[in-house]
Order: sequence, then structure tokens, then C-alpha cells
Amino acid sequence: MKKTFVSETNEIVGFSIAYYSDFLKKLKKDDAYTDSDKIIEKIISFPEPFLYWDQLCVRPEFFKRPYGGLLYYRTAEEALRHSINVAYCAVALRPWMNKVSLDFIQKYGWALMEEVTIKSGLTFGIYTREL
Repeated sequence: MKKTFVSETNEIVGFSIAYYSDFLKKLKKDDAYTDSDKIIEKIISFPEPFLYWDQLCVRPEFFKRPYGGLLYYRTAEEALRHSINVAYCAVALRPWMNKVSLDFIQKYGWALMEEVTIKSGLTFGIYTREL
């Protein structure tokens, strides 16, 4: 698992959480909660090694600053140092769309691979990008 933080004047303004494929597979095997997670189930079916980007968050008052891009590049650089050159993420599409996340990943060239609908009826897009 890779955690990255950015701060401004000793205040955390954003963070990124991403999992390497080997950790995600171990988590699926050992954790009862993830055992029924359709998104993780789909992601771990992809060829290894990969990075699964679970969260990239920046506080709203800092959206106009380059922190999202900084978190993105720092996490990608770390993955590349571990010979991981492809990443996946899941973004809510329907009935509730995470527009902020969609705008961000489209800005950085992520491509929609497929959609997964979970038990609650929420549909996620599974996106990929070479790092």
C-alpha cells in the first residue's frame, strides 16, 4: 500500500491511497469485507503488476492549486520505481456521478475499460492508464 500526503503550512491539504496488486490480492484473501467487493474482484483479475488507486483527495479550498497533480505524479513515480507501469481506479457513475473525480482522471488521460454495478445499485466505471 502506498500513502502520499501533501501539506501547506503544516496542514494536510490532500492525500492519495493506492495499493500494489500483490497487496490487494492478499487483502482480498485475508479480509472478509473485501471478499464480497465486486470492484476489487474485477481489479484483481487484471494482469499483474498494477497499481489500484483507491483514493486521491484534496480539500475543496485547495482545488485551484496543483496538489491533485502533485499527488498523482508522486504516486505514479513511486509505482514506476517498483516496475509497475499500469494503474486502475474506480469512479462512481450512476445513479450518483463523482464529477470531480471524472474531470480529474479525464484531465490525466485515463480510459474507461468497463462498468461494474454493486449490490446497492451504484455503478462504477473501471478506468486505466499507463503510468
